[in-house]
Amino acid sequence: MKTTAPASTIGTCGDIYNLGPGRASAGATRIHSILNEVPREHFWAVPCPEVVLSVFFTRPKACLGVAQEPGGTKTPERERMKPMDECNGTAPPPPGLQAALVTLLADDDPRVSEPIRRRLLADAAGTAAWLARHRLHADPAVRRRVKEVLDTMGRARAEDAWGRFLSRQGEGIDLEEGAWLFARTRYPDAPVEAYRAQLDEWAARLREEMGAATTGSAMLQRINGLLFGELGFRGNDDHYYDPGNSYLNLVMDRRKGIPITMGVVYLLLSRRLSLPVTGIGMPGHFLCRYQTPREEHYIDAFHQGRLLTRADCVARLRQFAVEHDETVLQPLSPRRILHRMVSNLHLLHKDQRNRPEAERLERYLSLLGR
Repeated sequence: MKTTAPASTIGTCGDIYNLGPGRASAGATRIHSILNEVPREHFWAVPCPEVVLSVFFTRPKACLGVAQEPGGTKTPERERMKPMDECNGTAPPPPGLQAALVTLLADDDPRVSEPIRRRLLADAAGTAAWLARHRLHADPAVRRRVKEVLDTMGRARAEDAWGRFLSRQGEGIDLEEGAWLFARTRYPDAPVEAYRAQLDEWAARLREEMGAATTGSAMLQRINGLLFGELGFRGNDDHYYDPGNSYLNLVMDRRKGIPITMGVVYLLLSRRLSLPVTGIGMPGHFLCRYQTPREEHYIDAFHQGRLLTRADCVARLRQFAVEHDETVLQPLSPRRILHRMVSNLHLLHKDQRNRPEAERLERYLSLLGR
C-alpha cells in the first residue's frame, strides 16, 4: 500500500522548506512524489510524507503514539508523535525510506536536495552509519552526494577531536598525534593507522641497518638513503604552493612536501629510532637538528636530507638579510611546529582568497596560540 497525502498537505508540508504558507513548489512536489513511492508502513504512520524529514532523525518507532477516539478506539489515521521528552534514543529509517532519502539527496534541484542534506548533517550521529551503506549505490550521483555528506560529517568529528586535543595539551604536545588529527580535519578518512604502521616498518628496517653505525652522521646517512634514495621522498619544488603539501597523509602518499612536512616525517622516523633530533624553525625554512655532546648536524629534509653545519645556517640567515640570533636556531616545541604548519597553510589560503579555508585555519591558530 502506498501512502497518499491530500493535495492540501503538500502545501502545508512545503512550509518546512520555507516555501510560504499553503504554497507548493517544484521542490516540495518532487519530494512528495518520491516519498509517495515508499510503503506506508515505512513512514511509521506519519500522515504527511514530508514530515518524515523532521521526525525520523530523532524519534524511533517506539516514540510514535496513537490517538484515542472518545470511546477508546485506536484510529491509525489519528496517529501522532509523542512529545520529545517522552522519547529517548534513535533508530535508522527503514530501507524503503533510506532509498527515497538518498534519491532526493542526489536530485539536481537544490530545493529538493538541500533540505535532505541539512537534515542528514543536523543528526550526523544518527545517520552516518546507515548512510555509509549507500557509498556503493548503483547511481553515481547518489554515491557522490553521499560521500560529500559523509566527508562533511567526518570533518566535523575530526575538528572536535582536534579541538579537544589542543585544549588539554601544553607545549609538549604529541607531534605525531597532532599532525594526524590535523590531517583528518581535511581528509577524515585518512588511514592513519596504516601510515603509522608504514613509519614503524621503515624504522624497523633502519634499526637493523644501523647496528654498525658508530657516529650520528652515519646514522643520518642511513635514514637519508632510505627516505630520499629508496623511497624517493623529495621537496615539492614543482608545486610548492599546493595545499596538499601541508597534510601529512598526502605527503606520505606522494612522497613530496614542503620543508616543514618533510621535516615532520624525518622527526617521526627519528623518534622511533630514539635519535636526538629536533625541529628548527629558521625564518623561511624548516630544518631538523641532530645533537649530542660530540656531534651537531642540521638536516635539510626538503633537499634530500642534506647535512649542514651551524656555520652553514648562519650564512643562510645572512643571505636572506636576517640578523643572526641564537634563538633562531633553538628547537621548536611540538606545539610551535604544529602552529607553523597551520600558519603556512593559512597564509596560502589567504593569498588564494579561499575565505572558508582561511577562516577555518584561523580558528585552529587561535587554539594553538593558547
